[in-house]
Amino acid sequence: MGWLKYSGVWINFVLNPYHWDFDFEFGGLGLPRLLQDDVHEDFEFFWLQMLFGPFNIRIVIDDGKQEPPDSHFD
Repeated sequence: MGWLKYSGVWINFVLNPYHWDFDFEFGGLGLPRLLQDDVHEDFEFFWLQMLFGPFNIRIVIDDGKQEPPDSHFD
């Protein structure tokens, strides 16, 4: 159930041309390692972000095993 709760896809459209960017970023453990589902890993996640000027796409795959850092707004 953690995969469903913490994973997502975000698609954005940016109107202001000053905020447009062209980039490709990814991080985390890497998708092949994530799909192995090793029980010895405490934290499993993968993210991919593609920026095509006014269009942004972000994909996050996370199992939610790691607690988020403490918020200073509590």
